[in-house]
Amino acid sequence: MDARRAHAVVFYRPDGGSGIRRFTVPIGSNVRATVSSRVEREGTNYIYTYVVRNDPAAKEPVTHLELNDSILRRPIALKSSNGMIPPGATGEFRLVDSRKPGLVRVVARGSMTSSELPTDLPARIKEQLSVLRRMAFPGTAAFVFGPRFEANADRADVMNEYAGAVQMLVKLGYISAESPYVQDVLRALASEKPSTGFLALRTRPSNAREVELDEALRMALQ
Repeated sequence: MDARRAHAVVFYRPDGGSGIRRFTVPIGSNVRATVSSRVEREGTNYIYTYVVRNDPAAKEPVTHLELNDSILRRPIALKSSNGMIPPGATGEFRLVDSRKPGLVRVVARGSMTSSELPTDLPARIKEQLSVLRRMAFPGTAAFVFGPRFEANADRADVMNEYAGAVQMLVKLGYISAESPYVQDVLRALASEKPSTGFLALRTRPSNAREVELDEALRMALQ
């Protein structure tokens, strides 16, 4: 494997053939996706919708999302309701879960297209290449709101986690520390007692990212 050029040189014996063949295959992720989240409540469950746009400059389709955080025992893999999302297209992923929303890490993954692989490549080598690509270049990572808190989670713990999440989103550039809404949320999370009901906010979200935060925070504190 050439780490500088992000490709692997593979030597293999073709299925049903003789002799050793050689080919070079890219292992870097060619997905360039942006992900936004939307949360709705339905009875005791929460419906999480993730809208994924694969950039026109991407070189492979988005095939699935993986949600992960320090609480989830293992990543949650989601497949798109639209099938593969090619470069320049937008698709949705949907998840129904009983846990309340909090900040989680999401990775938009792609898969090597069959046109990049020799037709006589053994199946076991295809699987090895797939594992190698996932390990070396996981895809496009971002932070969204996903299932994190159990229904009976302590309200004070939820508020503390959201305070840290808002500060992280500011640090990563998702939202601005200069925003009146962001400042209001941080003030309320730090000063209000963890009683019932939503926070006493004085301002409203002013852009799409702040709306995502407001929506998730309201669901988490219900």
